[in-house]
Amino acid sequence: MKYQFSKMVVLLLLAMQIACNEAEPTPQVDAHIAPVEQNGNVANKVPNNSIAEANNGAEQQPTVVNKNNIEDFVPEGYVLHKKFEGMLNEDDKKDAILVVTQKEMDNSADRPIILLISNETGNYEQVARNDKAVLCAGCGGMLGDPFQQVVIKDGYFTIEHFGGSADRWARYSTFKYDTAKKDWLWHKDATELTSAHDLKYEKMVKIETDNRSFSAFVADETE
Repeated sequence: MKYQFSKMVVLLLLAMQIACNEAEPTPQVDAHIAPVEQNGNVANKVPNNSIAEANNGAEQQPTVVNKNNIEDFVPEGYVLHKKFEGMLNEDDKKDAILVVTQKEMDNSADRPIILLISNETGNYEQVARNDKAVLCAGCGGMLGDPFQQVVIKDGYFTIEHFGGSADRWARYSTFKYDTAKKDWLWHKDATELTSAHDLKYEKMVKIETDNRSFSAFVADETE
């Protein structure tokens, strides 16, 4: 009798355990939860659709600046000092070079030079800027501001300076457009020396160039 009662109790407990197991829900894995590696750290994984969304938001193409008013390219805090026009990149379109100065300029301040090319829409695009290619207004000695002009011709442009006192110097820095690199490279350079005491004295000193980009060029009044 006791044996049959014990058997019934065991069967009842087994039945209750089976019922509980069937009632307990199977846990669902959220596809957006990153899996855990064996060392307990969260794996660096993101669902494929999340990667696509992230890439679409991050990979923004640069916007080409199209402007038809040269004054729009003068940086904030500057004013247009001089403008020169000519063909910079061998496409038979009129391009421009701007030299700008700070609104509150002292004689030692940099004077940026900005290269603009005409595009297919008839507007200008800024393609280069150099803050060290034009000497400061006080770098010319007794003769004052040494910057004279920029001469543009058929893919070349030359920055001209002139300064000194009785002994005078003129600097001619020429840059050539490189079609493959789509950049203007330091092509040739020279300083011409003259003297107010000897009108026959004239000496041309060639400056070695290294085909560096115009944007990396630095003029030095001592050369």
